Amino acid sequence: EEDFENVDNNQVLKDLYEMEAGFMSAKVALILKYLQAYHHSIDPLSRSRLRVEIAEVAARRPELRINDDYFVSAYVSSTLSIELEVSIVSSMLNAQQETERKQREMLYH
Repeated sequence: EEDFENVDNNQVLKDLYEMEAGFMSAKVALILKYLQAYHHSIDPLSRSRLRVEIAEVAARRPELRINDDYFVSAYVSSTLSIELEVSIVSSMLNAQQETERKQREMLYH
């Protein structure tokens, strides 16, 4: 009980709000990238897999560990993980678009 007497509740709520906002923002960015891939896909199996992936991203939560001193580290690592995934998916989409552009040029020129 003594450990909680010195806790600044307002600061904890502020930290939680900021961490959650950053985490949700990263999830939105990733979902938008997957939606971009979904809208450009014509293969039914690929579209189905992308729908599942989008649903899984929407359901993701930071992995809070009971042994951590504070929840911020779990949020930071989870948010960074999603931001890296956004970067990877974005690079894949750009590479695919570039490949398709080159194929169109070869076909029509």
